[in-house]
Amino acid sequence: MFNLTHIQTARKYLVLFVLLMAMPMSAHAESSIDIDLSHRVGNTITAQMDEAVDSLKAELSLLIQLQMSEMLFEHQLGAILAPELSIGENDVKSDKLEQE
Repeated sequence: MFNLTHIQTARKYLVLFVLLMAMPMSAHAESSIDIDLSHRVGNTITAQMDEAVDSLKAELSLLIQLQMSEMLFEHQLGAILAPELSIGENDVKSDKLEQE
């Protein structure tokens, strides 16, 4: 009924069928791996960007606080020194008047 050539031919077709069925599965597995990998890379980049933004916000806040402190210090120093400067200016004016 079945001879050796029929069995070998059937085996070849069976192997070919299994290979053809495995190709879409491996392609699907590769695409799901690619999708998973791209999601992980995207999440990593997002996390790094969030960390960078938080770091820049903190640095900017510290710089603003530093500038405000410097301005306040200069303003207070000016308020303290203003009476002394006006006294010094009056002394210079009185010296000039005396010389005339």
